[in-house]
Amino acid sequence: MTKRIYISDLHLTTQRSFAQPGAWGWTDAQDIATLATFLRSPTVRGCDEVVLVGDIFDQWLCPIDVPPPSVAEIASAAHNRPVMEALRDLRKVVYVPGNHDMRVTAADVTAAIPGARFMPDGIHEPGLRVEHGHRNCLFNGPDPTNRPYPIGYYLTRLSATGGNRNGKQPHTLQTIIDNPGKVIELLSGQGRLGEVVVGALLRTLGAEPHPVGLDEMILMPDAAPVKVGDVASMFATLYSDWNDGPGHARDAIRNELEPWYSLPWPATEVVILGHTHSKVSDPRTRYLNVGDWCGAAWKYDADGAPTRHFATTEQTPGQVAYALHRWTAGEPRVVWSDKLAVH
Repeated sequence: MTKRIYISDLHLTTQRSFAQPGAWGWTDAQDIATLATFLRSPTVRGCDEVVLVGDIFDQWLCPIDVPPPSVAEIASAAHNRPVMEALRDLRKVVYVPGNHDMRVTAADVTAAIPGARFMPDGIHEPGLRVEHGHRNCLFNGPDPTNRPYPIGYYLTRLSATGGNRNGKQPHTLQTIIDNPGKVIELLSGQGRLGEVVVGALLRTLGAEPHPVGLDEMILMPDAAPVKVGDVASMFATLYSDWNDGPGHARDAIRNELEPWYSLPWPATEVVILGHTHSKVSDPRTRYLNVGDWCGAAWKYDADGAPTRHFATTEQTPGQVAYALHRWTAGEPRVVWSDKLAVH
């Protein structure tokens, strides 16, 4: 029997504003403590493998005037030490990258977590499919025209800048599409998509006490700086780019809200994803989304204890047993479970 545990969206970063949680990093001190306790628990230590389902080392959430951190810098940051030491003490770790760590390499991962297995395409085994969930998403998936980064990268950098300057949690994609008219405009392809989306975010940031200027430069990790005012035109044709490339742009926008829309759904697979930061268990489709382990409004239970979610599978010849669990007050609690016969 092979027993695995799956967690996603840790979003570890250098987070130089760590003393003020939420300014431009999602993971705060309590998140780190909760995660480290979980990783050292018998629940995790009794598993054969711990699978990290993407957005682990966050190289996106970083202000435009700060050089994006390397994996080595994130892994060695003092505030991340409890989590990194716990990961290194595990029997086996499998690393599946997401969008915020899409440039992470096998060498990066094994240097940070010696012995970890890097699986850039996810896990595809009889009866089981594990991916981060971003690949077919319009804002965060690999760019259809091979731009070095998707539009979501620039949106995240701009949001982090606004958060850093104004001392509050960064804006999210939901801020951009926060009214029905804007959603309809995006889904119908009206206008030039990059200009619509980037313009909406910049207007939001521009209303803050310390706005982001169009003439400011975005420091890039591996290329020349990019002017903020040029980002909108860079992605103006994004809608048609997707229609001419990997799939319909309307579907790719929908996939941002729930990535399982884009996956094949044979009755012979359990599917485990992350990306949305919202846990899901759907017995009709054998779908588990493991949510996140970083700051969010719904991260506490009724008693005020930090609450996160994880999935497990137990694979034996001819069967996959799978479950979604809640981790709260230092204890696991099953949310939903079932078994799948594998032929």
